[in-house]
Amino acid sequence: MEVNYFPGTKILNVNLDLNPSAVKQGMKMDQLITLNNCKWIKINSESIGPDKIRLFGKASCLSASNKLNLVFPNFDQFPRNYQIIGRLFVDGDESTFLMNQTTSSLAFNFSKQKTISSFIMMGIEHIGVTPEQWNNRLPDGIDHILFVLALILLGGGLKNTIKIVSGFTLGHSISLILASFNLISIPGSIIEPMIALSIVYVAIEALIIKQSSHRWKVACFFGIVHGFGFASALRDLHLSGGKLITALVGFNLGVECGQVVIILAVLPFLSLLARRPVVFNFTNRLASMAIALIGSYWFVVRVMG
Repeated sequence: MEVNYFPGTKILNVNLDLNPSAVKQGMKMDQLITLNNCKWIKINSESIGPDKIRLFGKASCLSASNKLNLVFPNFDQFPRNYQIIGRLFVDGDESTFLMNQTTSSLAFNFSKQKTISSFIMMGIEHIGVTPEQWNNRLPDGIDHILFVLALILLGGGLKNTIKIVSGFTLGHSISLILASFNLISIPGSIIEPMIALSIVYVAIEALIIKQSSHRWKVACFFGIVHGFGFASALRDLHLSGGKLITALVGFNLGVECGQVVIILAVLPFLSLLARRPVVFNFTNRLASMAIALIGSYWFVVRVMG
């Protein structure tokens, strides 16, 4: 992404929302990020919650390079799942971004940031199916991946899989819209354990039932729960109006693309196993038990944490 400046010097405002637990006491904006062709002229911070602070920075930037590169040089020192929500403002244009272990440097373009493609990619990354997210670690979206896997473990063919995925899509689309427009708000401390429980439920169900024709209803119900989890990614960006609608459509499409990737990777394998019922049943039971145990562990951790 790139920011195209007009001739002359422009004022850039940067806001960062982050959990202060991993940041050294007293660390300021200019110690967290570096900007090319810019000079900080004002830096401030304030507490916006028990576990979140907001850093403010104003910088004077030259337009010679026509690009703005933003780098977090020490992000590898933060915990694996640590992330920072940021917003940039130039001449009334706003751009939002998310920094984490896989994305610690960005080059911004406000016009491109407003397009639907950036939010599609955001949805894909939220599911956790991009190659770089599997670089020496599990992606943050592994819980959603295991939920989808548990849903389709019983097989039932392409038609039944499409019904299941459609049910999940319907469910999370409803709650994503409700949460994004602040019509319903459920704290993450409730939603995250419920997501873990949904994984346990569908995995145990895969162990004890023989038919999967009703699973689309289960997928729809728990899709509502997962949708509230998805909404946190958009809610932290504080979008409004047309940009929020663009973000909703793009993010939802990205989530669907992520689901398609999972299904395309797993369904052919399940189809091959289905030709050998004994092997299929053994694999299904083993995978279901493993997913149920993982989901149970996440539930305990999320409730205790």
